[in-house]
Amino acid sequence: MQKHPAPTGQPLSEDIHTAEEWEEIRNTFTNLYREEDMPLREIRETFAQRGFYATIPQYKRRIRRWKIDKNNKESDMVFAGQKLATRKLQGKETIFTIRGRVKPSHEVERYWKRRQVQPGRLSPVPSTPPDVRYSTPAPSSPGPLPFLDASLAPTKALASPHTRAVCDPSNHCTENRSGQTNWVRPILLPPLTSPGSLRDLELILRSTREHYEMCMDQDYSNVQHLISFENDSQTIIASTIYGYEASAQAALIRVQNTLSEILRNRDKNLLSTVMSSLTGFVARNLAQPIREFIGSLCRATVTTCSASHPFFVILQAMSRSLEMIIPFAEVMLHLGLDFLTVRMGAMGLETIYASSVLNNICSNKGDYTGALRQAERMYESYRNQSSMRKADNFWFMDSQIMVASLHAELGNYEEAARLVEEGLTFCETLTLGARDRDRVRLRFLCLQGNLRHFLGLSGAFEALEEALTIRLRWFAADDGVAMYIAQELQKMLDEQAVREYHV
Repeated sequence: MQKHPAPTGQPLSEDIHTAEEWEEIRNTFTNLYREEDMPLREIRETFAQRGFYATIPQYKRRIRRWKIDKNNKESDMVFAGQKLATRKLQGKETIFTIRGRVKPSHEVERYWKRRQVQPGRLSPVPSTPPDVRYSTPAPSSPGPLPFLDASLAPTKALASPHTRAVCDPSNHCTENRSGQTNWVRPILLPPLTSPGSLRDLELILRSTREHYEMCMDQDYSNVQHLISFENDSQTIIASTIYGYEASAQAALIRVQNTLSEILRNRDKNLLSTVMSSLTGFVARNLAQPIREFIGSLCRATVTTCSASHPFFVILQAMSRSLEMIIPFAEVMLHLGLDFLTVRMGAMGLETIYASSVLNNICSNKGDYTGALRQAERMYESYRNQSSMRKADNFWFMDSQIMVASLHAELGNYEEAARLVEEGLTFCETLTLGARDRDRVRLRFLCLQGNLRHFLGLSGAFEALEEALTIRLRWFAADDGVAMYIAQELQKMLDEQAVREYHV
């Protein structure tokens, strides 16, 4: 940086520095102004000591030009508040970058809490502002699980084929029940960050094939075990978020016991069910709980089967690459979906379930438009069926919930509300057992309550209150989902109390 002589007499009225000289101090200035929160007057004195002389107005012009103003722009914060509330409908954590500054979700919430305004009641921002970015925080990868030591290594070494061989479609052929050979499409590899990730991907692909080949001839599937596994996984997530450690630990034990039953029966839905739960942890940035969750699954697998079981190998690989869980899960489920489509048909229950999990993974990656397209295809497939089995009714409603949730995520609130109302009405006509009907209705009510609350409409409290009543009909008060609904109801009561206080 070229040093200029100290000005004498009156303060500078014109900029004596070139554009290149301003660019030289840009990074240092930004750090002092934005990160260290140093007042402009002190920054001016600091640079003056280095031979760079400028006035406060000149610095302010650069701040505007460089878009590093520390003050929050109203439209940016409206968008952030609305997007944060929308993503909460999906249970997703969100982190924002606004005008170059990282803003965690709690800062956005604090901004609107100080103003005592719900951003959902303001006019929606039609598109993402140019200075705003948002994403789901990625979990940290603390390394391999402590119990995955040499004593638990597979007793028989697994030969690792070269990646090209693993991904060669000729290695993924299978034979359907009519004796015809079908070819599974090639797998798109996720970006790999290290040789270790490459090795883990090879193990996962090979073990996934082994798993599906092992269970394809098994016709047994206990839906109740799968539902219990998912419910307990949700309980762990909700209990962790709200600090109910005892409830989370109890659910973790139940998960371990349920997995043992699923493994014994070689259920074709095993990988879909587990990947659905794992990606749920990742989407909520629960790094430590996911390690405990994988650890519990590993112990159940070793106890029930062996350390050479393909599912155990998959879990080991994922524990070494926590940051790759979502892309690994996507690759696994695409491969599994091919096997299931060939053997069970496109409308087979196992195939549909794998598709729905893939849809959720797509959402967790932030590709809501792609997820919506996939969910709508599934939804329309059911609508066009002339007759549906009992299980089809359940999956039809499940797909409608997914479509409604994704419309809400994308800001299509009217369409989301319409689908919710339609779903609640249709629930009453379903040929389902009482528990399954309640399960579907509860999900619609939760979405309806959150949607109405976000938009500032009446009936939000009543919808969530009914949802809580339904949940407690089948589960204890320490159930994670019940606690989540109760927390949301308490938030509404607190907000109402604040509004009444200020009236």
